[in-house]
Amino acid sequence: MTEVVPQALLPVFFVLILGYTAGKFHVINAAHVGALNSLLINYALPASLFIATSSTSRDVMLAQWPIFVIVGGAMMAVYAGWYWAGRLFSKQTTGVNALHALTVSLPNAAALGLPVTSALFGAGHAAPVAVVVMLGSLLPAPVTLIILEVSRASDSKTSGDGRGIARALLRTFGKPVVLAPIAGMTLSLLAWRLPPLAANMLQPIGAGAGGLALFVTGLILSGQSFGLSWETVAATITANIMRPLIALAIAKFLAVPAPEVKLAVLFASFPSGFYGILFGATYSLETKEVGSTVIASTISAAVTVSFAIAWLYG
Repeated sequence: MTEVVPQALLPVFFVLILGYTAGKFHVINAAHVGALNSLLINYALPASLFIATSSTSRDVMLAQWPIFVIVGGAMMAVYAGWYWAGRLFSKQTTGVNALHALTVSLPNAAALGLPVTSALFGAGHAAPVAVVVMLGSLLPAPVTLIILEVSRASDSKTSGDGRGIARALLRTFGKPVVLAPIAGMTLSLLAWRLPPLAANMLQPIGAGAGGLALFVTGLILSGQSFGLSWETVAATITANIMRPLIALAIAKFLAVPAPEVKLAVLFASFPSGFYGILFGATYSLETKEVGSTVIASTISAAVTVSFAIAWLYG
């Protein structure tokens, strides 16, 4: 295990640091971050997830239900708790509270999932990663978009918030990163094999998804200002420690077999993702606290994810 932990995490943080330094030293212009993120979210990651899910047998796909229930339940429990705590104790607006709740609840499986599982188990374990990435786009992300649309409609005193919510949902569920794993899972559950030629056509763009996700995460973090506050500390503890513990509690309640429990808790221990930052930019909301949480969660993950791997697989 002393060898597995660095093998799983050192490549992850090396690429993160590459992206961070590329942004900090202006090797890549900050204006290009959006284009790189679009390449990741709309092309590379969907291709990788579609290949992973569509090439998985029906039995293996059905066996992912514990991941869906455990990680999804932990996400939404953290989301609801943080959002309402923010409403009660924070002076932030409703929209910013929703962005922070999304950040705290959503593990960055898009960036860490493939590299960590490949280091631990070898190739061929992408199906559970695809499920977790899809969960983030199906559960907390749409809820956040609804809150943001309602909040914007309320602030502008418009009555068309229903249409705004519908547009937000269409934008969310129409994204390739959501549609690709759903389509792949559908093929898998129907036992329809993806033609080898189709898989070979998608393979080149999907092959680099894991590394690109880590690099883009580093780039995004390089553009965020950092401020250490009690809220940042609490958010980091909630994301890196409480979220996996909640996942473990759900697994124990469901009496899920040990291998599925370990994998679900490992996914839940990943640091916070950057969807909150991207949504904040889209809706022109201040995300300094959100950015600080992502930075603190990612840095502290060097310790917390190492501990999770050693504890779960040692």
